[in-house]
Amino acid sequence: MAIIANKDDGLKYKKQQIELFFSVHPDEQERAEYLKSAYQDRYTEIIADGQRLGYKPQEDGLLMWEGSYPSRTKESVFSWEVVAGWTAQLIDKKEYFIQTDIPRLPDQESQQMSLFDFAAFQQPTQAEGTAQPSIFPHPALPQQVIDEALCIGANDQNSRLIICAYFKKDKPDNARFL
Repeated sequence: MAIIANKDDGLKYKKQQIELFFSVHPDEQERAEYLKSAYQDRYTEIIADGQRLGYKPQEDGLLMWEGSYPSRTKESVFSWEVVAGWTAQLIDKKEYFIQTDIPRLPDQESQQMSLFDFAAFQQPTQAEGTAQPSIFPHPALPQQVIDEALCIGANDQNSRLIICAYFKKDKPDNARFL
């Protein structure tokens, strides 16, 4: 299975494409034909768990061997249906394609500011029972109405784009504009 799961296999198709094909085509024969076309026609050797292994696609299956090809200790040709079955098992176990190039998260300075980064939200909370000042002119509106209005925009066509363009200008009266 180390040959099938090899991350540096140099297949003609990416492993994500093979997983997608398998998810759309449950027929074992279609999968076998697809994998037959996926392997490069060349001798390939890898080191897995400290052991040299190799493979080369054949018309009737995938030739695999232990050791270097000229001095191999074992070899066998596995039919394309068997290779497709092994590939399906690895996909089901989530071991076929493992994402290794995970992008780094941006540092704190380059992240977009949120609404909660502003000073109005960082003020200490007031004692219970006292009225808290609001940045919105009508304090009787429930928070849900305010949130929906910010998400939906105004009644004008393309109002969200207009609001976005206004905020990009970074004017001091953004709250009044909203």
